[in-house]
Amino acid sequence: MENDACEDLQRSIVELKAEIAELQQQKAQLIATQTEALQQSLQASLSLYEQKKQELQDQINVLQRKAERIQQEMRTTYAGVSQDIAVRVQGFRDYLVGSLQDLVTSVEKLELVPVPPATPAPEVPAPQEVPLLAEDVFDDYKEKITQLLDRYRTMPDYYGPAWKLRRTFEKVHSDRVADWFFKAAGRGAVSSMGTRLQNILVASAAVSVLRVLYGNRVKLLILATSPERLGEWRRGLQDCLGVSRDVFGPIGHNSI
Repeated sequence: MENDACEDLQRSIVELKAEIAELQQQKAQLIATQTEALQQSLQASLSLYEQKKQELQDQINVLQRKAERIQQEMRTTYAGVSQDIAVRVQGFRDYLVGSLQDLVTSVEKLELVPVPPATPAPEVPAPQEVPLLAEDVFDDYKEKITQLLDRYRTMPDYYGPAWKLRRTFEKVHSDRVADWFFKAAGRGAVSSMGTRLQNILVASAAVSVLRVLYGNRVKLLILATSPERLGEWRRGLQDCLGVSRDVFGPIGHNSI
């Protein structure tokens, strides 16, 4: 009886060991299956992430190219429109101060108003009043000049007639032109605005006002240190004032 019980116990032990081994094998298979499924899920997520990353990088590249193109356009486009605006920035060193002073002195000596005859004939109309290059005369025309500068600043007309300012005109530009008229009495050089384009804008506004006051009696002489800079000034004045190339003299002594 005892031998039978021992045999039964040994068989039970063997069966238990076999069952344990089978369970361990199933456990290993389950772990392997779960690990493979997890790896596949991670791989799919990683692939999706890489795809999204590439799409974002492509979008960034497109935006960077647009930004570079806009910056290039800003560097090559004339911008009196926004001081935040345009383009070809260089220090203003085009004025030949000595030559300009000589020119101003010569202009001041000119007889800009014809002397009326002592006994004019009754049918001859009185000569039209012409403003002189003098401080008191510009003070007399202060209201008209101020109105013109305010109009250029507040109501820009980009398609106006020739000799009217066609670019955005800020207060800093208006103040610089007003100082030249009322403080400097139209004499001497105007302090640089820091860029050639802004200097051209200020000069164009002054010329436009003078054309209103003087008409076609105004003559503008452009002095530059090189033909290239002379060409830049000519093109800038054409753009700001809406005049054609024909109004300029030959290269080398440009005047309008």
